[in-house]
Amino acid sequence: MPTLTTPRLKTAPPQLSVQRRNFKELKPHLKKLKVAKKGIQRDTFSAVYNGKPVIVKVWNDPAILFYLAKEVKITGRLQKFPFIARLIEVGKDYFIQEKVAGKTFQEYLSSTRKIDPVKVLSTLASAATMESLIQKEGFSHNDLHPGNIVLSPAGVVIIDFGIAVEKAVDPENFRGAMVQDLFDLIVLSYAAIDVHGAPFASELISMNRKYAANVFDIDEDTISRYGRDLLGLIAKIGPSAV
Repeated sequence: MPTLTTPRLKTAPPQLSVQRRNFKELKPHLKKLKVAKKGIQRDTFSAVYNGKPVIVKVWNDPAILFYLAKEVKITGRLQKFPFIARLIEVGKDYFIQEKVAGKTFQEYLSSTRKIDPVKVLSTLASAATMESLIQKEGFSHNDLHPGNIVLSPAGVVIIDFGIAVEKAVDPENFRGAMVQDLFDLIVLSYAAIDVHGAPFASELISMNRKYAANVFDIDEDTISRYGRDLLGLIAKIGPSAV
């Protein structure tokens, strides 16, 4: 049976460096600064910092202050996991995070002429297992769209916790966020059968219907079981389906 792959850290995660300076003071030190796409990420920049590619998020817009502050808190709490991007520095109005190498799952799906169903399902199985660990820490990502799943050379990485839900802070919405995470993966799994004559289509559809029908019984282990079931399906597919 295929096994999950997650990035391995060569060294311990760096300690957060909380600086007194603000982003205006930091800006001269950033090279090749460029603005990313517009939208909720309009205050996100790609840059080179201390010789390494990074992502800089600046909360100079009050509309996104809450989301970025929450992302710092939750990402910081999850730094022990190797499938979470490293926080490098946190300032009064910005934070710097490692830029994870590799394509996002969205880029893979949109740029690949012949989608590999095994790759799709194994990626989602990894994401499901990771999300289960995150949920057991008391958080739910709540936005597992393909742009937030990165296929790094070392394995799958989950990014962007701006609208994640913390169980201790918002227990009522935490359960709903768990449901959202599960449904996000279920929807993405159908990319695996977007292949003419996929022999396992009926089995995947049946499995997804079972999880959807029992969604009101969801707990922190549900999404982990879904990941294991995806791996079980992969074992049945075999190389002939690729």
